[in-house]
Amino acid sequence: MNREGRKIIQPVISNLFFAGIFLLLLSGCHGGTKYSLSTATLNPEPTRTDTPTILAEITSTPTPTPLVFDTIPILVTQGPISISTVSPDDPKYIYKDTIVKFPNIDWNSAVFVNLDELTDSDPKNGDFVIYIDSGSIGTTFELYPTNFARYHYSGKKVMDDVSCAEIFPKTLKEEFEQYSLNPRMEGFLITGKVYCILTNKGHMATVSMTDDTQYPDSQGNVTIVLKITVYSKTEDELFIPAPSPTPGPSPTPTTRYSNRGIGNDQAKYLDESIQKFIDAMSSTDKLALSDMIDYPFEIRLIYNHLEIVHLENSNDFLKNFDKIFPEKCIKQFAGTTLINNVSSYPGAIILELNGDEIRFTDEGKIQDISFKNCPR
Repeated sequence: MNREGRKIIQPVISNLFFAGIFLLLLSGCHGGTKYSLSTATLNPEPTRTDTPTILAEITSTPTPTPLVFDTIPILVTQGPISISTVSPDDPKYIYKDTIVKFPNIDWNSAVFVNLDELTDSDPKNGDFVIYIDSGSIGTTFELYPTNFARYHYSGKKVMDDVSCAEIFPKTLKEEFEQYSLNPRMEGFLITGKVYCILTNKGHMATVSMTDDTQYPDSQGNVTIVLKITVYSKTEDELFIPAPSPTPGPSPTPTTRYSNRGIGNDQAKYLDESIQKFIDAMSSTDKLALSDMIDYPFEIRLIYNHLEIVHLENSNDFLKNFDKIFPEKCIKQFAGTTLINNVSSYPGAIILELNGDEIRFTDEGKIQDISFKNCPR
C-alpha cells in the first residue's frame, strides 16, 4: 500500500508507551532509505530580535552521537536551515510564529526539529522528524514524534496551547482512538493545518506547513517551510517525563528491534510472525496470509493505474489476492530472510527487498504493502 493510502495505527504508540510515554510513528515509509545518525553543529547561532528577521543559514557537520534513551532514534543527517524568530515580550512563549525553513532537501530524505530549542540540532533532543518521499504518485511529507514527544492533529488552521490541551489525548484509550479516527494522520502535514505537539520537555507547541513549501524542482530538491509556536508553560496534566538514563554503560542491543524499545520476548514473537509470512509466501498459502493482515486495510496499486483496493476482512483479501501479491512479488519475498531483509527505524518494522516493502506492526500484523518494482 502506498503512503497516500496507508493507515497509521497502534504500533508506534504501544512501543513508546512501553518505554514510558505516549507517542506516535512509523511508520514512515521511505523506500528502504538508510540514514546515518548524526548531530548538527550550528554556526552561527541566531540571536533573537524584537522583529522577525531571517537569519543566515545554519550549517551542520554530521558527527556520530549516542542516544540518551533506549528509544526510537532519529536516523537522519540534518542539512542547512534558516530561522526567522521573534523573542516576544510575553513570557507565555518560547517562540511565537517562528518560521523554520529547510531548503534544498533531497526528494527522499528527512529533517528533524527540536521545538524547545530550535537552534539545537542534536538529534537526541529532537521532538519530531519529517520524512520526504517523492515518486510516481507525487511527494509525501510524514511527521512522526520522537524521543518521547507526542502529538495530535487538530484539523484546524489556528490553534493555541489551550485549545490544543483540550483536544490532546489524555488516556491510552484516547491515544489509540485518534489513529482509528484519522488513519492517515502523518500525511496531513500538507494541509497546512495545525499539529499540536507536546515536546519531550512538556511544552505545548503548534506546528503547521506554510504555502511557501516547494515541491521537487528540476534537480529533485524540496523546500519545507514550517510555522512554529512553542509555549513556556509545562503541561503537567499531559506530560509524562521520559525515563532517566540508566547509570553505567549503555546496554548493547540484543535484537534487530532493540532501538524500538522492544524486549526479547516480543522480538522473538516478531521474528516468528515475519518468518511465518516468508514461509506463507514460499508456499503461496493464501489463507495464512489473509490472517496476517491488520483489517480494515487499504492498498493503492501504483503499478496498476493507482487502483485502490479496500479490504474489510479475509474474504476481501482472498478475492483480491492476485492483485495484491503478483506472482513475481511472491517469488521475490519467498527468498527473503530475517537477517538480511528485516529492519526497524522510526515508525516502522519493514521486510524489504529491492525497494519493495512489507510493513509490520509491533504485534506482527501486516499494516502496509508497497510494491513498486517486483510487479513489472
